[in-house]
Order: sequence, then C-alpha cells, then structure tokens
Amino acid sequence: MADMTTKLLLRKLLNRLRRLCASERGNIAVIFAIALVPLITGLGAAIDYSRANATKDSVQAALDSALLEGAKDGGSTWITLATDVFNSNLSSRTFSVQPPQFTKDDATLVYAGTASASVPTSLLGIIGIRSVAVSVQGHATAGEGDNSCILTLDKGQSKSHTSLTLNGAPVVNLTGCSIRSNTSMNCNGHNGNAIKSYASGTVWGCSGPKSNAPIVPDMYVDLATNITAVCSPARLNVKWTAGGAIPPGITTVIKAGYTEYHICGDLTVSGSGHLTGSAPATDRD
Repeated sequence: MADMTTKLLLRKLLNRLRRLCASERGNIAVIFAIALVPLITGLGAAIDYSRANATKDSVQAALDSALLEGAKDGGSTWITLATDVFNSNLSSRTFSVQPPQFTKDDATLVYAGTASASVPTSLLGIIGIRSVAVSVQGHATAGEGDNSCILTLDKGQSKSHTSLTLNGAPVVNLTGCSIRSNTSMNCNGHNGNAIKSYASGTVWGCSGPKSNAPIVPDMYVDLATNITAVCSPARLNVKWTAGGAIPPGITTVIKAGYTEYHICGDLTVSGSGHLTGSAPATDRD
C-alpha cells in the first residue's frame, strides 16, 4: 500500500514538473524550486516513517511470540526455539533484521529479548536518508510449574476457610508433588513433604508454603448436573480405610458406567491402596 502511494505521489510530482517546464513565467520556477525540497522531505517523512512504524509492529509481534514460546519451553535450548519462532514470523519480510538477543533471569524466571531492523526509505533517500532504524524489546514470565496431587476446590467458601488439613498421624508422603487449596490449608503436625503448598488464602505449617495463590477453575463444573442430588446421613467424621468395606455414612449411587459416593461431613482416609479395593476402571469411579 505504501509503495502504491509512493508511485502516485511521484507521478503527481512529474506532472507538476512537466507543467513547470512548459511555463513561461520565470518566478514560478524559482518558487517551485525553493518549495520542492521541503515538500519532498515532508512527504517522504510521512510515508517512510509510516512504513517504519508498521515494520516495528511486525518485529514486536514476532519478538513477543518468540519470548512466550521460549518461556513455555524453559529448557536448555529455549533460545534456539525462540530464535526459530522469531525468524518464522518474519519469513516474508522486505527489510533487514538483526538476530534477536535473548536473556533469562533464573531468580525471577523472566525471559527478555531485544531486536532491531532497518527499513529502506522511498523518498527520504533524496536528502541522504537511506534507511530508518527500529528497535523493540519485550519480556515474558514463566509460570511456576505445578504438579498438584491434592486440590480442594472448597466452592462457595471464603478464602479464610481451611479446606485441607494434614494432622500428625498418619503421615502422608507427598514427595514429588504439590498440594493446593482454593481457600486455606493447615499442616498440623507434619508438612506432607510436598514440593510446594499453594493456597488462595493462607498456608500454615506446610512445606514450601505459598499463600495468595491464584484460584484454580473447577474443570468439572459442567459435570455437576450429572451428580445425583442425594446426601448421606449426617456424620461429622466418616472414616474410610483403603481396601476395606464401604463405611457407614456413605451413600452409594450406581450410575451407568460409574459409581458415586456421597459423603455429608468430614472424611478421614487411611491405609494404602485403592479405597474400593481394586483399581477403578475409569477416573469417573
């Protein structure tokens, strides 16, 4: 579009020059000659700097995409990946671009980058400006990895509500994973040996505590309409030992392809293995 505009403007200038040459009035030639340089300069600045701004937007978008992919990868070859993404997004460029430069702050997990390009001019070359330089910078922050083994949604409760409590015995070994609560959690007696303990509210006594964490959306909310609206007899504390019989206080509802276990009140789980005695056929059991 810019090149077409340039051609039209040049055509108009040539037409003006032809009329000037045919004119017999000398003062017109003098005035036109004086006005021609600033006229072309202003016109060229408008066109060429407009192209430079469009190029800057393209380079910025390519750099942002590269940093996002690099932060998402986070591996030892992330710079190579980011560079490939940057170059692929500018594969059809008509300007000269320098190789991007990338850095990473290991403490904050911030991935940063800079890039520059040189855009050739169309009209400013008349006054000796052959190109316009543009430069961009950007950064992306990698999200902290989360491999939660236990998540309590605690829907409808305030963030101060304690939805997950680890007491002194039995000791749960959560080595290699994290625990998370959409409200608060309390490790009373042992910390669970988890890598991190995330809570949208407050964390007390748990390993790797991180309070005020983002709330995790309930990915099963659309399935809630499939749950049978029944409740077990009111029990303050139902104790379920893995591999044993289904304890009193739990209402069992057999559905097509899966089983629902309804518990109203607190649940204490103990033992090792599968609660029902054998591995469930699907994760819907």
